Amino acid sequence: MSRELAVIDPNSPLLEAARLMRELGVGALPVCQGAATLPRMLGMVTDRDIVVRVIAEDLDLERVRVGEVMSSPVIYCYADESPWTALHLMEQHLIRRLPVVDRETRRIVGILSISDLSRIEPGPFEGQGAPAGMDGGAALGTTDWSARVVQVMGSHRGWSELR
Repeated sequence: MSRELAVIDPNSPLLEAARLMRELGVGALPVCQGAATLPRMLGMVTDRDIVVRVIAEDLDLERVRVGEVMSSPVIYCYADESPWTALHLMEQHLIRRLPVVDRETRRIVGILSISDLSRIEPGPFEGQGAPAGMDGGAALGTTDWSARVVQVMGSHRGWSELR
């Protein structure tokens, strides 16, 4: 999980967001009003939002504001939730990056990517910490973490039409 957060104000020009993403080598930025040390999120803006909603529509990156193209509401997980929960949320909502929020303060503390999940090994699913109805992949034939992450990553290929 990346804990070094860069955030952007919803009133910022989209060109500023694009340049910040390039500078940081990231594909998404949390959109926060008045970027404080522990900001509250209003939405997320991704490189894909910029391409599909602005460039493909031939809009001016300097005139369009981040808040006009951000995705909202934000899907997130809490910092004390299990990796299985994060993976399930990514799969369920067809997202590759998941903001992590402190349960007490309700403020963003990091961003978890699908590739972050691919580098950990929480072990076999045993039902602890999973959302209701989640079987840890048993319905898809695996309760092995690595195999499950690969399944979710593979299913992302067709997601471009959905977001």
